[in-house]
Amino acid sequence: MALPLVVFLLIQRTQQQGRLRATAQLIVAALFFGLRSCEYSEVTGKRMTKKLTIGDVRFFQGTKEVPKTGRYLNLLEYSTSVTITFALQKNGQKYATITQHASGHEVCPVKAWAAIVKRILNYKGTNLSTEVDTVVDSDGKMSHISAEEIARHLKKVVTSVGKARLGFDASRVGTHSIRTSFAMMLYLQHVHPSTIMLMGRWKSDAFLLYIRPQVQQFSSGLSEKMVENDFFTVPTVDDGPARRNGEQSFQLAQTHERYRARFSAEN
Repeated sequence: MALPLVVFLLIQRTQQQGRLRATAQLIVAALFFGLRSCEYSEVTGKRMTKKLTIGDVRFFQGTKEVPKTGRYLNLLEYSTSVTITFALQKNGQKYATITQHASGHEVCPVKAWAAIVKRILNYKGTNLSTEVDTVVDSDGKMSHISAEEIARHLKKVVTSVGKARLGFDASRVGTHSIRTSFAMMLYLQHVHPSTIMLMGRWKSDAFLLYIRPQVQQFSSGLSEKMVENDFFTVPTVDDGPARRNGEQSFQLAQTHERYRARFSAEN
């Protein structure tokens, strides 16, 4: 089930400490790239996908890359864009690179990923090969955020927002809700499907399965459009002397084809 921005905004604003903070950071960061759970969290079973590392995440100020070292760590959040390279994906594609720019909003891809990178590189013994779901617990031990933890956090926040406001409850929410929300948010803003495919790394229009028709915004203005024209008819050719029935049928077919093409272009 796709989640509206208010859910991610609440996750952003209610970040706590330790493991819960790391989980919240991952959720917000994953949203802007439509990440699969296996790309940024610990999952069960063997997967083809290679989990992202700190080295896969790069920051830019304009066209200049910002180093992820020393004093520059505190400057990462002021970068103008963040780029992620996916070494190996579920669909078999290798080294796909996706860039998101700073949103200028409280929920921002640059700030979210900067917080993750800064936190992890400040842990003792970490480097560019360290995975992005790494966290150090209160006992000082290093571990990884699991997909189950991501799902539990999402469900908890959805429950706090409430079914009355969202139209669904936490039972319909899981890690895939992040990728679903990515597609839904862009589609509702009239982003072209081909752009959603590229940014979400879909090889086909399969993402349309994530676009749920129960969202009220889809039907906004449709009734007004339906009553704009009070009459329409199918154009026909002159019924004059049918000296060449074959030619007349051909002309009629051409007329229908022209109108079909015009309708497709306008819609």
